[in-house]
Amino acid sequence: MNSHSTLPVGTTIAAVLVLAAAFMPWGSITAVPTLEMPTFPGSTLTKGTFSSTEMTWTVTGWNGKLTIGGLELPNWAVVLAAGCVAALAWARAYSASRPSVFVLLGIAGYGVLHTLGWMAVMLGSGKGALGFGALLTTVCFVGMIVPLARELMSRPHGGTQDVAT
Repeated sequence: MNSHSTLPVGTTIAAVLVLAAAFMPWGSITAVPTLEMPTFPGSTLTKGTFSSTEMTWTVTGWNGKLTIGGLELPNWAVVLAAGCVAALAWARAYSASRPSVFVLLGIAGYGVLHTLGWMAVMLGSGKGALGFGALLTTVCFVGMIVPLARELMSRPHGGTQDVAT
């Protein structure tokens, strides 16, 4: 395979793995639910009924989110980002209008930063545990970035010009 076909094939494989990882557990968090409910005379439920019950929630690429400064970024956005990188890699290899490698690096970089940020928040909570899905997603995005960075650095002038070759 030549360099035109290896990049899109590799990014497509990585994107499919990101999609699969979205169905896997990204992690779990244990917490005590708080439930405010009125108490009625003769009821066996009181305000503290659930205060000693710990529950564990499993987070995936579909139901989780990363919140930064009030901005909620759903975890499924990384699946979208992976698909965009794969589609743009194919366009870059076989289209007359080649998308810039910087666009692909930026989108893949978002995927890595989102996933690493999510893992940092989960581990920093003290009540979370990481799952295989988050790790696989991170590895896949790094796998997208490495060949893109190699392509950028193999150009004359240190990769400062993004021209069609």
